[in-house]
Amino acid sequence: MKALIIAMFLIPLAVLTGCQSGSGFSWKNFFGTRDPCGVAESIHSAFLVFASTHKVPAGAMAGERAGIAGVREYCSAGDIKQVQLQKIVAAYAAAVAAYKGQ
Repeated sequence: MKALIIAMFLIPLAVLTGCQSGSGFSWKNFFGTRDPCGVAESIHSAFLVFASTHKVPAGAMAGERAGIAGVREYCSAGDIKQVQLQKIVAAYAAAVAAYKGQ
């Protein structure tokens, strides 16, 4: 179960950083888009489906909610390719608020 939880956090990170395999695998073909925000939403949906059919620890659920809240905040702030401290801080604050259940 811990491996699954770790994978659920590493996959969005890999997608958002644009990590791709050189073996012919394409994230665009797998997710149907190259938009990191859309991919993050797809992963979030997949996690919710998994969580509805399996017993997922509360900490993992809180961590996933925090992660998607941070991604949504960052994606809503405009061009995601333009990294700015203000956007990063806002995304972090949204993630912390979601983790605390606010």
